[in-house]
Amino acid sequence: MVLSYKGTNYQVQSTLENGTIKTNINDNIESIILKRIGSNIFESIKENKKIFVAKDSKHIYAMIDGFQYILDLKPDDFIYHEGDKLSDDTHDFIYAPMPGSIVQILVNEGDVVAQGTPVIIIEAMKMETKLYSSISGRINKVNCSRGMQVDTDLVLIEIINLSDNQELK
Repeated sequence: MVLSYKGTNYQVQSTLENGTIKTNINDNIESIILKRIGSNIFESIKENKKIFVAKDSKHIYAMIDGFQYILDLKPDDFIYHEGDKLSDDTHDFIYAPMPGSIVQILVNEGDVVAQGTPVIIIEAMKMETKLYSSISGRINKVNCSRGMQVDTDLVLIEIINLSDNQELK
């Protein structure tokens, strides 16, 4: 399954053997071994921490040492790309900071923008927020439309960094 936490996707594989769950995340993070001690209560074997877990159709909720983590469950047909993340030196992925609706899209696919350019306006909790490009680049994809209700896991706009020999126009 694919889980998303704070905009980063993780490929998670779990096996259950004799009440022990072995979980491997992205094939390169050390496995987590949990022992079931209640219906939704687990204990971390290595660190001896109690972990409370609940699940609905869209999320997994985990409480670990007093900290709550909400992980988004991706649909079964979601295509995972290793290294999916919020942004890097070559891309900027614009996400909604909280669920809301699109008020205005300020760019079109193919537009070239400078770092700090406002690209979209979103309304959440009766407040409008402008979201800005963190890099200079070309708008590669606009994945939303005006009035659309969006959640925090949807890439609203993808910006590709300009190569060194390209200039802003």
